Amino acid sequence: MNRMELLLSKLGNQAINLVLRSGIALTSSYAQQQCSRLLKTVNDKAIHTELRALQKILDSKVKVGVDFQLISPTPTSDTLY
Repeated sequence: MNRMELLLSKLGNQAINLVLRSGIALTSSYAQQQCSRLLKTVNDKAIHTELRALQKILDSKVKVGVDFQLISPTPTSDTLY
């Protein structure tokens, strides 16, 4: 593979990764919003408590995913060649 093909291949891979991360972030945000919305409509205290606990688990998993993305190594120009 020549340098141009390698560069285009790396750029394509990074574009796909960005799209996947954006989709996951968007989906996570939507799930959090819907969970909050649902909590506002529940009158049963036991169900509300259970849903709130599940929301906390969801929030922590989303936070771990976001933190992982923030610390993921960013390729430098050295890695492109």
